[in-house]
Amino acid sequence: MPALNTNYSYEKMEELYKKGMTQEQIAKEIGCGKSTVYYRMKKHSMVTRDRSAKEYRKFDYDKACKLYLEGKSTRFIGNMFGVSKTHIRGILIRNGIKLRESMFGSAGANSPKYKGGLNINKRV
Repeated sequence: MPALNTNYSYEKMEELYKKGMTQEQIAKEIGCGKSTVYYRMKKHSMVTRDRSAKEYRKFDYDKACKLYLEGKSTRFIGNMFGVSKTHIRGILIRNGIKLRESMFGSAGANSPKYKGGLNINKRV
């Protein structure tokens, strides 16, 4: 990681952040790590954007559900919206949509081929 460019004031860092730059983009601009930007922003009590609001990502839950019902995979839908397939599964479950069987079959105890787990406490 390059050395921190000390010519940047905290006010400049805050200005870049308020213009919409992410902490990662600011780090590249300044020449430091993302964690350094986070630490300095926190240290100086800079007001940050609310990540839970996710204003930057407009997610269409109805469209995700519709695509799944049309036969698209959770991976395909996740890639389309920039989220994980696990996130898509959660959305489907919360919306009462029954999940399809995996094309790779059942896993674990639900599999007809399951022979029981490894007993690590068993002495030889």
